[in-house]
Amino acid sequence: MVITDWVQELLELEPRVISIHGRTLAQHYKGDANWEAIAAAAEIVRKTDTLILGNGDILSLYQAAQRIRTSGVSGVLIGRASFGNPWLFRDREQLKKLLNVGINPTVEDLPEAAPSREERLLMALEHARVHAKLKGEDHFVELRKHMGWYLGHFRGAKRVRNELVRINSLADVERIITAALDRGEENDEDGLVAPQEETQDLQLDVSCAC
Repeated sequence: MVITDWVQELLELEPRVISIHGRTLAQHYKGDANWEAIAAAAEIVRKTDTLILGNGDILSLYQAAQRIRTSGVSGVLIGRASFGNPWLFRDREQLKKLLNVGINPTVEDLPEAAPSREERLLMALEHARVHAKLKGEDHFVELRKHMGWYLGHFRGAKRVRNELVRINSLADVERIITAALDRGEENDEDGLVAPQEETQDLQLDVSCAC
């Protein structure tokens, strides 16, 4: 298997950590991540002092727990599932605690978060403020897509999202979100916006350690 040969060569360099995504470059975002290949690599790496992290198609902490247990990796990386959803990591300490004592977590142990409309709006605003602090006001166009990821799960989301994808400054974000908070959900139009389809932009495939 190519991946096992490749991992053995990497281990000759004695890295502290190896991370493996279970999807090839040719696949792009199509098909399923190959966790059997990740498990094969993990079997080799576990015999050393190097940590191995697996990545691909993990949408919840419960799925993360199952992948850690069945593939033998030291941990996982979560990328696109975290976009607009930092609450995904809310129970990560609970996950670590259960795995450390040998308990196989259930869905009930690691329920998916259901943030309210207000929580989503306030988190989007906090994201924009951090972005402005780190990058200044000259890069707000690139933030538009991030704002949209927060806004697909509540009544009136379409209206707010359509405004946020046109932002050019932190002041724009503050004005739009403050107005939405003041307006309240009951005064928003009916209709939910379905979560956006997974992006095909390779530059967006960042990962967050769990």
